[in-house]
Amino acid sequence: MALHARRRTGRGQVVVSALYEAVLAMLESLLPEWEIAGYQRERTGSVLPNVAPSNVYPTADGPVLTAEPAGRGVI
Repeated sequence: MALHARRRTGRGQVVVSALYEAVLAMLESLLPEWEIAGYQRERTGSVLPNVAPSNVYPTADGPVLTAEPAGRGVI
């Protein structure tokens, strides 16, 4: 909405976004693993475990990141 307002009026708007909501969304699958099973994942870099295909692949045009949703409602 802020971008539409800027385009329409030429003036910006204040955008309020809570960082914890974004981080919690990223950790959604990790929290139950830790809380219930005590399992702590190792670092994986650009690879997303349990999501295939997902990784950074070299191409002639430069690196390309692919990531597929893990289930309904992800996107």
